Amino acid sequence: MEQTVVDKDSQLKVNDLEMRVSDLRGYL
Repeated sequence: MEQTVVDKDSQLKVNDLEMRVSDLRGYL
């Protein structure tokens, strides 16, 4: 159970980072 929660949390962080990178590329 706990491992699954951590997995989801890290997945959200990765998605957030990817979104930020996409935004930066859009500005460049």
